[in-house]
Amino acid sequence: MKLTSRIRQARHHAGFSQQEMSGRIGVTRGAVANWESHGDIAPTVAHMLELARLTGVNFEWLATGQGAMTAAESASGDDRLAGDVVRDGDERWLLQLFREVPKRQRPLLLDVVEVHARKRQA
Repeated sequence: MKLTSRIRQARHHAGFSQQEMSGRIGVTRGAVANWESHGDIAPTVAHMLELARLTGVNFEWLATGQGAMTAAESASGDDRLAGDVVRDGDERWLLQLFREVPKRQRPLLLDVVEVHARKRQA
């Protein structure tokens, strides 16, 4: 499946019109239409990450066509677990980004999240 089709499928999966999607990402409706119809016009990586987050699809699937479209469809143990504990798109997004960070840098991220979580509790 081409990127243009995956973008369209992701948007439909989330139930967004091109206009709604463009507003949420901060681009014109024409940009979304171009991404969905022209193979030579693709979104930036930042826009692809936002598309994946907003539509609830896996970034890897959106960008490459590899893997499952959503965590719920994935057959791997890690993604099944994520489907069990992820409550919303923001948590899914955070988990996806965390998995992309090199392991040696993860403790710093965990410290940042913990500090902010404790501030909210106080």
